[in-house]
Amino acid sequence: MFLDPEGQTVKQELHSKFASYFSFAYGLNRYANELSSNASIPDGDLQQLLLAPLMLRGLTTFQGCILLVERGLSAEAKILARSLLEILFRITAIAKNRENAEIYVLEDQPFRRKLINKSKLLSPCLRQPFETEQTEHLAREIKSDIEERNIAEKSTQWWAQEAGLSDLYNSAYPIFSLAVHVGSRELESHLVLDKDRRIVAMKIDADTTNLGLIVISACESLLLVFEAASTILPKNSKIKMSIFKTELAKLNRLVKNSKSQVS
Repeated sequence: MFLDPEGQTVKQELHSKFASYFSFAYGLNRYANELSSNASIPDGDLQQLLLAPLMLRGLTTFQGCILLVERGLSAEAKILARSLLEILFRITAIAKNRENAEIYVLEDQPFRRKLINKSKLLSPCLRQPFETEQTEHLAREIKSDIEERNIAEKSTQWWAQEAGLSDLYNSAYPIFSLAVHVGSRELESHLVLDKDRRIVAMKIDADTTNLGLIVISACESLLLVFEAASTILPKNSKIKMSIFKTELAKLNRLVKNSKSQVS
């Protein structure tokens, strides 16, 4: 149904029912787009250079999350909300510590080595195209570079700690991870249960479970992403962002007090 014309009707209904959440998200999006178009990047500064694409990736991930949640695709929206948190951890850690910019870039080497090693585990017919002298030479170069520069792949938890955002890592992040890893609890959204929790039917319509929570989390993450990138944004951006943060706090209280979060 989500690709059918009736999906547009679902969007209209959800915008009407959860007007305050979507109004805030759309307003924040407009401001974020405005800020992005006025960002400046100092030439030759890796730290500042990385802030720009991470900020833009944060913005587009936020937009994707809102596009999904406003169509009732709650689980899919959580997946992008989690991705947005990962972007937040990295951009904040990089903004706080210049050395983390180089760590972030160098992480590509362990990832490349991992891809090569994965190719060796493929079935023979699929592995054969990768078994070349060029691939082996590249593998040796990457291995040598990793050893010489002591490059290590950092975990998401490490980035969260470097960013000073461990509370988010230990709260919203594992909740959204359930959707990413298709946890059994997440699958309940597809079932209709009776009072004795027996399955009576399959549910294929829009899911608004925790809609407010997802929107609030995505908005908070985006605000913090742009806060981390403030050094490449117009000087007055912090004033407007503080206003958005105040309004977000009010909206967050609405989520906690509202009974409309149960679909």
